[in-house]
Amino acid sequence: QLAAPWLRTTRPPSTQTSTDMQAWPALVLVFTLFGTSQAVDTTTTGGPIEYAYVQSGTAFTLLIDEYTYVGPTVTQNTRAYNGDIIGPTLRVSPGTTITVSLTNNLNAQGFSTASLHNEFREIAVTNLHTHGLHINGIAPGDSIFTEVAAGASYTYTYVIPADHMGGTFWYHPHHHGSTAIQSGGGACGMIIVEDPINYLPTEISDMEERLFVLQHLNMPELSVISQEYEANCQTAGGSAAQCDDPAWAAGPTSGTATNIVLVNGMTQPVISMEANKWYRFRMVYAAVDSVITPWVDGCTIQLMAKDGVYLPTMPRTITSTYMGPGSRADWAISCPAGTYTMESGAVAGRRMQGGKMAGGGAGNAEMVQDLATLTVSASTVAVTTLTPVNVARPCYLVDLRTTTAASTTAIALGPAPQINGKSFVSATTYEASFAVGSVHQIGLSGINAHPFHLHVNHFQLQTSPAATEGDYFLAGDWHDVLLFTDNGINVRFQADRYTGAQVIHCHILEHEDEGMMLVTQLTGTEGATFTGAEAIDSTCYRAAYSGTVPTAASPSPSSPPSSPGTVDPCFPSSSIVTLADGTLSRLDSLREGDAIIAVTKDGTLTTDTVSLFSIAKPEVEATFVTLRTDTNQTLTLTPEHHLSVGSTCCMTLVKAKDVTVGDSLWTLTHDLGEPSQPGRQATTAPLHTALHTALHTALHT
Repeated sequence: QLAAPWLRTTRPPSTQTSTDMQAWPALVLVFTLFGTSQAVDTTTTGGPIEYAYVQSGTAFTLLIDEYTYVGPTVTQNTRAYNGDIIGPTLRVSPGTTITVSLTNNLNAQGFSTASLHNEFREIAVTNLHTHGLHINGIAPGDSIFTEVAAGASYTYTYVIPADHMGGTFWYHPHHHGSTAIQSGGGACGMIIVEDPINYLPTEISDMEERLFVLQHLNMPELSVISQEYEANCQTAGGSAAQCDDPAWAAGPTSGTATNIVLVNGMTQPVISMEANKWYRFRMVYAAVDSVITPWVDGCTIQLMAKDGVYLPTMPRTITSTYMGPGSRADWAISCPAGTYTMESGAVAGRRMQGGKMAGGGAGNAEMVQDLATLTVSASTVAVTTLTPVNVARPCYLVDLRTTTAASTTAIALGPAPQINGKSFVSATTYEASFAVGSVHQIGLSGINAHPFHLHVNHFQLQTSPAATEGDYFLAGDWHDVLLFTDNGINVRFQADRYTGAQVIHCHILEHEDEGMMLVTQLTGTEGATFTGAEAIDSTCYRAAYSGTVPTAASPSPSSPPSSPGTVDPCFPSSSIVTLADGTLSRLDSLREGDAIIAVTKDGTLTTDTVSLFSIAKPEVEATFVTLRTDTNQTLTLTPEHHLSVGSTCCMTLVKAKDVTVGDSLWTLTHDLGEPSQPGRQATTAPLHTALHTALHTALHT
């Protein structure tokens, strides 16, 4: 699979002079098969929402062509799929093999710019990237190194694993050098991987869906990119006529509203809903270089999933939504009767490095716009609340916060369009290597300016960022593209199953075109998986899901899965913890963000912030409670034990899973008193059957 990562397809010589009309029979067939009689009406503001036509099954057809977008105040030549500004929605199922036949009907350029490197080039060459799918990244799968020349066709084959999590994904062109000009101009669409039967409670699975592709159509930006392409082409030896880009170089042919977010190709459409009814909003942010913060004041909004992966416990109450280029969000939303505005507002402190027009400045990449109007009619539906649940997880998405990473790699994005100070070299120049079947950690920096995107494998936040954006970003969440106001964070991922070349890049797509991408090599045996997954979560599944509908989440939804003998066990809620200010607290009174006394690896006492903790289950026989902090330090306690600043009793710590009968444990008196009260002495007592039984009994009382 490592051979020949570049795959170029060309039109047969006998058809080099074919007209654009050759592709139309296939296009008509698509529209006939899937029941769409006309394109989305983009010419009005405030019209009823329209949705992309849906292709379901295992065989799909896409045709990329030049397209004229006519908005309410602007006209612009661009590129799009299947004759519409929004491509078809592809609905697929886990455990199926699908094919996508891609035809490139763009007009070939008069001068080849294939020799240019890390510059805007080959604007008529295309390919297809299925963003977020956990599938093979080698041709004929999701390889960005496949090239489909003007007039040519190529058939992709995607094997969707049986254990693929259901979720919201998307597709767009990804040819190095023309990614931004094609994707940013409207060539994109949504992919939905269906949930298995009994995977979600009926109150969630029965929700009506609303599918939204939020397209940032930044016409001035794309015009500058196109002009740079023309200049690059002429510098390489082409004439002005040979290097002309008829789509973008001249900019809009009319109108003034040239930097807008379209909702399904429309300007501020109207979305009809019923009062108090829960809906699922699936949202894709198809943007080149901006942030969007969609919200609806007056409605109840809860977060179900990000980037196609359900939250550890969902839905989660949030107070904002923060989406960088390429990201997705799934809401559960319910509104009283009335009229509401779905809007995006400026984000304070946003410092994403902008593109050509933004000039890399701070605070100029947020989209501030009314996106849509929600018209909510009165109904007899009663107000209800959603019960949070812990959904079952495929073994490639188990919680990685308690395990040990096989490798640690630093990835620094920027400030120039480079990663780790380097630019993209070639498809076979590997800047990092990861063994499949293992867990790996990446220390990210620069993600406040450059959205980080990892192909094929999702990654998990190991801690919560300082700014959670209203609990939108929390430890344990999964992403495939990440941008927030913190400069850096540690993430982990499983290199699961698929070997070969996989890429990491900035999802400001003009930066990727200019070389802000590196190629990694996934080594080992094809199909290898992380064997420690079941030890972390005994309920994870590796084949088609066959479980039952999940019930209500446990009382401590932020806790990692635990089981005796595999991870640090938990302790009764009556355990006492010393806070950083010296006061005492019961374990069940702790909240995320509380400052506690923590212990470093060398035994030194310090203070840190609680990021997660768990309360014992009756079946757990434990002798310690271990709290994890934001920096992966631990605080270990017995049920009657608390730490005071300066205490000497716990300079040597042993994890509960390592304690055996006969070991001596530190204990304290039941009287809490004051932390500074004289005479409070720590004593030791051997662990034996009677003590262990007493501890176990305490867990039931």
